[in-house]
Amino acid sequence: MPNQEFLNAAILLIVGVLLALFLYSTSRDFLRGFQPRRWLKFFLAGNKARLANRPAEARRLLHKAGLLSRRLPHNWQIRALTLSEFAELLRAQGKFRQAERLRRRQLTLHAQFGAARSP
Repeated sequence: MPNQEFLNAAILLIVGVLLALFLYSTSRDFLRGFQPRRWLKFFLAGNKARLANRPAEARRLLHKAGLLSRRLPHNWQIRALTLSEFAELLRAQGKFRQAERLRRRQLTLHAQFGAARSP
């Protein structure tokens, strides 16, 4: 029969492992919810800067939004919207080839994922 110290240590180990799994799961879910909010903050600030005719600031903010949208693989609409806004910024600056390339990437996303949802 195991002694009392061994049983206490085993119970403490089990409780510690369960607590660690709970904390990992909770923090992972929190961070998943945090990234779309962070993307939205940069996206809206970039859009506001673009409309206020501050292209350098808009480019910086939309670039950050684009980097964050790449980390959200299941949200292709977010990625497409970011590409669209960036393309509009480039078009307004007269960089038509770069804008066209981004628009084509946006259309590719819509064709790849959006067509599967249409009736």
